[in-house]
Amino acid sequence: MPPLYLVLGTSAAWSAIFDVSTETELRDAVMVASGNGESDSIRLNGNTIELTFDQATQTGGQLLIDVEPGQSLSINNGTITRDPQGPQFRLI
Repeated sequence: MPPLYLVLGTSAAWSAIFDVSTETELRDAVMVASGNGESDSIRLNGNTIELTFDQATQTGGQLLIDVEPGQSLSINNGTITRDPQGPQFRLI
C-alpha cells in the first residue's frame, strides 16, 4: 500500500504598514487595509494630503474608511485636508 500524505494549508493575514505621500497612495492604502481583515497602520510621513474634489463631476473630496469589528486602522504622522471647493467632511 503506498504511503498516504496529508498536506494541511493555512493562510495567514498580516498587519500592514503603508507609507503614503499622495492622495492616490492614501486611497489605495485605505482600500487594501479595509479589506485585508487585519489591523493596519497608514503613515503619512509628515505630509499634508488634500482630498481633491472634481467640480465638473461633483465627485471626490471624501474618503470612506470601513473596517470590520476587531480590526483597527491607524492613520498618523501627517494631515488630511479637504479641497476648499469640496463638500464638508468629518472624521469620526
